[in-house]
Amino acid sequence: KLVWTAVKGQVATVNKTFKPRDVKVLTRDALAKIDIEYWNKCEEHVLREEEAY
Repeated sequence: KLVWTAVKGQVATVNKTFKPRDVKVLTRDALAKIDIEYWNKCEEHVLREEEAY
């Protein structure tokens, strides 16, 4: 969910046309920018939250 939120935020920031085709391209571009370091940070965050319960 954290990664998807980051992707949606990136798309919202750069989307100017709101055309489905453009949004699809922007989404793919945003997903490509998610690196392993960010993914690992999100995973660590989720694991910490789970441990809190």
